[in-house]
Amino acid sequence: MAKFMIGVINALNGENGAKLSKDVLESITEPKMLMGMQLGDQTLVERPIFNATFKDSGYAYGHIIGTYRGYKYVNHGGSTYGHYSYITVIPSLKVGVFTVISGNNYQNTDMWKMQKPMQIYMLDKLMGEEVWLNADNACTFPKPWISDNADTFEGAKRKATEEKEEEELMLDEAQRFVGNYSNPVYPIMKLRLFNSELKFEMGNSNGTILRPVGAKNKLKIFLNMPVDPLQLPEREKMVAYLIYPTDSLNSNEITNLEFELAQERYLFKRSFSVEPIQSTILLIGVLIVQLLSN
Repeated sequence: MAKFMIGVINALNGENGAKLSKDVLESITEPKMLMGMQLGDQTLVERPIFNATFKDSGYAYGHIIGTYRGYKYVNHGGSTYGHYSYITVIPSLKVGVFTVISGNNYQNTDMWKMQKPMQIYMLDKLMGEEVWLNADNACTFPKPWISDNADTFEGAKRKATEEKEEEELMLDEAQRFVGNYSNPVYPIMKLRLFNSELKFEMGNSNGTILRPVGAKNKLKIFLNMPVDPLQLPEREKMVAYLIYPTDSLNSNEITNLEFELAQERYLFKRSFSVEPIQSTILLIGVLIVQLLSN
């Protein structure tokens, strides 16, 4: 596993002599699906409840992408008959951690509760950060930060007390949001108009964008996840938000958006659209064909 982590670090940093292809590794570690919570884990480690945020945000090809202390990581875990392993690599810092435990009495959630403190402790050591887990609180993790019955996914769920009415955006306002937006951690966020409705697309996830009644600078996304085994009704689906400066509506188009999911925000910046380029290339191609035929 040490050789694998070194290979990932060297490839993603473009080191000479890297055994793995940077282009291939970048393609398989690009998030394809949103994640509102860690796989197999019922404890979302994030500020302000915990001292730092260790959060999965997207699923790529066999890799989970997320951030710890603001640094992008690539990780994954797995288990089989008494064997549990977990790996996290932070390519930009050239650090990686692999942990493994064994036993036949562990539930899946117990396995994550034991592995995560080990990962966090070793990452803090390697990163030179102040260590906030010790022998005492690591053994009681996630206590004392949260209790056994605490719901740390409240920000990602539809609360009964939350606003229950939304309204569609006016067409001229919706047009200001249309475009592609990028962020280093998440896939490209695409906002499009379809039948006069503003639609959201990110990787394999999509949804309809509405405005909560009374909200001045916030839009709500009802997410359609690629896997929905419970076939949740609209009111119980995971929701995300888009936040923008109120004065930005005075311009012709929105340039920056904050994407909020599971109590955490990421800044997305408008990226240059490829559609005009494709249209220009097509037009030039038509002109060339006409000139050659004359």
